[in-house]
Amino acid sequence: TAGYGGDTPCVELSYGNDIIICDAGSGIRRLGEHLKKRSRKVRATILLSHIHLDHVMGLPFFGPIYDKRDHLAILCPGRDAKDLRKQLKTLLSPPYFPLSIPLTPTLSHKGRGSILIGAIKLETFKCNHPDDSYAFKFRLPDGKTIVYASDNEPSKRMHRAFVRWLTGAHMLIHDAQYTPAQYDAKKGWGHSPYLYPVRLAAEAGIKK
Repeated sequence: TAGYGGDTPCVELSYGNDIIICDAGSGIRRLGEHLKKRSRKVRATILLSHIHLDHVMGLPFFGPIYDKRDHLAILCPGRDAKDLRKQLKTLLSPPYFPLSIPLTPTLSHKGRGSILIGAIKLETFKCNHPDDSYAFKFRLPDGKTIVYASDNEPSKRMHRAFVRWLTGAHMLIHDAQYTPAQYDAKKGWGHSPYLYPVRLAAEAGIKK
């Protein structure tokens, strides 16, 4: 795990002064340490693909969430800000966690259309995963496009639409949870065998 990673999902995207954090899995603890070394005041947007435990379990250990100088917006597509705040507070407070997390303002996003986060344009796609998970497409001002799809299972019904949505991206970060042999016993769990993102990238013309 030291060489190849053992944390649950957390990916940072930085462009100029804009910092976007994709998911708040256990990896966000070390990210918080890096951010505080880079700047005394952290301004970032945390995008949650969904609120399954492995994607939010790092929030109580994310240092900037306790620093009043820092500003963190939290957004989960398809969830109203008020409901999201309530759901996270329920999960991240006693008796499940000994402290109540001082959550900063959350944002609403219906899971459709695009929004701007600083200079970065965000678009979303609903993935094939229990309780709904969203992929994120980031259009950067320099013309590059990056897609992050953390939890997604192959779907014949959605495949063509997903490839169309991916086409034009320069980089794809995608769930690759299983070997093909493992996937045979895990169908319906909402994750992909590692050959599926390779197929997606080939059909959408994505090189990284």
